[in-house]
Amino acid sequence: MSSTTLMPVGDYEFNVAFWSCSALSIEILSPDQTLRQLFDKCERYHTWGTAYCWVIDPEEPAAWEYHRNRQPALRPAAETLAAGEIRLPVAEIFSVLAD
Repeated sequence: MSSTTLMPVGDYEFNVAFWSCSALSIEILSPDQTLRQLFDKCERYHTWGTAYCWVIDPEEPAAWEYHRNRQPALRPAAETLAAGEIRLPVAEIFSVLAD
């Protein structure tokens, strides 16, 4: 099954066909990005059929779950990120990044 959508890139929009989508997208905040930009990306992924999106800020450190039809939810280090049956402790993400 495919779907077509307009994908904005800079000042242009492209018709893009997607044949399938992932269940989970993970975005890592880089120094030149804002959280709003990454949440906007997650919203696009949701329109393309991706149910789950995680946003990781390695500088804070902080992690958010942003699932389709819900608001972004901050997950502290003591909690676990979830995406369907996938589970990942937030503390584990940042322990690997610290190495």
